[in-house]
Order: sequence, then C-alpha cells, then structure tokens
Amino acid sequence: MAEGYFNVDDQWKIGQADVDPAYNFAVQVKLTEHTLTIFAS
Repeated sequence: MAEGYFNVDDQWKIGQADVDPAYNFAVQVKLTEHTLTIFAS
C-alpha cells in the first residue's frame, strides 16, 4: 500500500452503504408432503 492510497480488490465495494452479511444459509425441511424452506443472511 502506497502512502495516501488504498488497494481495493473489489471496486464495487467502494461506496457500498452496508457491509456484506457475515454468512448466508438455507434450510429445507420436508415432513411427509409439506416442505418448509428458510433463507437467511
């Protein structure tokens, strides 16, 4: 890193209003004929 400069790997991150979620997951449970799907970030 040079003085007065930042090295940014992903240029799309510049000006991003919020941070990326720490993790993403999906859970799918099937009981007999019913399916429940949950997505969360």
